[in-house]
Amino acid sequence: NNLYITQIKYDNTYYKTNTVIYKFKLEDSKIVLTAKGEVEGYINNQFSMDEYEGNLRIATTYYIRNEDEQIEENIDGLTMTSIARNNYSNRLYILDENLKEIGRIDDLAKDEKIYSVRFMGKIGYIVTFEQVDPLFVIDLSDPTNPQIKGELKIPGYSSYLHPYNENHIIGIGYNTKDNGYGGVRTDNMKMSMFDVSDVENPKEMFNIDIGKSYTSSDILYNHKALFYKKSDNLIGFPVNYNGKNEIVIYKINLEKGFEEYFKITNEGYSGQRMIYIEDILYILNDRKIISYDLNNFQKIKELKLNVNSETNGIVE
Repeated sequence: NNLYITQIKYDNTYYKTNTVIYKFKLEDSKIVLTAKGEVEGYINNQFSMDEYEGNLRIATTYYIRNEDEQIEENIDGLTMTSIARNNYSNRLYILDENLKEIGRIDDLAKDEKIYSVRFMGKIGYIVTFEQVDPLFVIDLSDPTNPQIKGELKIPGYSSYLHPYNENHIIGIGYNTKDNGYGGVRTDNMKMSMFDVSDVENPKEMFNIDIGKSYTSSDILYNHKALFYKKSDNLIGFPVNYNGKNEIVIYKINLEKGFEEYFKITNEGYSGQRMIYIEDILYILNDRKIISYDLNNFQKIKELKLNVNSETNGIVE
């Protein structure tokens, strides 16, 4: 019954970023501001917030500014002076119905940033990244004393987390590789299945590589790009690589892993979306709509759209 809206608040003097939270009560046709709060740091996206049993859980990344700490080194007779860099840290807040803090976790994965968050009832999942991908499992059953129960470190990171069931969660993101300078860079995409049945010992059950280097997908920053039909164990999204736009759908099998189930290449344009109605799959973009039978993926019909540039509306 509540709507939460956030606003970023900058303080350039101290290089500080805060998030202001507005809580609105939605009742009948009335929208009433009932509370306002503020936390340090910025949120990743809407999944960084979640209301549960009247409390708001919110995960943020914030800057730690070193006060112009100068470091001098003598190298081959030359004095080299450098200034310490700003660092990052992360925090999980739990706020009551009045947006007052009642619990929190500090310094969650210091020197890393939050890349994805998912709250599922009394458990929260947070992925941070700098060199490897830590998946944190957090017990939120006591809102005044949230606790990190488990941690899994694997190469790469997940930009989007999607619940499969109460014991499994799907992560979609990137593999990483050595950049040759002591750091890492993104490589191809990947999708992972995590077993979180034991909160103290999360595991990556299996994963599948997607594309090659420089592969991208809208799903990495827009969850509306996801196609998901749990009843048939199907999950999919658009994939872009080397100028090609593909729609890829995978079959999920907890014993065998992910299996590529359906792929269309160069079917229209980028920015594609998928929806289904019963057993019909619809692929939509700004030029056409195509329908497929989800049982055998045979094309049923294609409707070409003629967009009127003056009215920005469909005229055919």
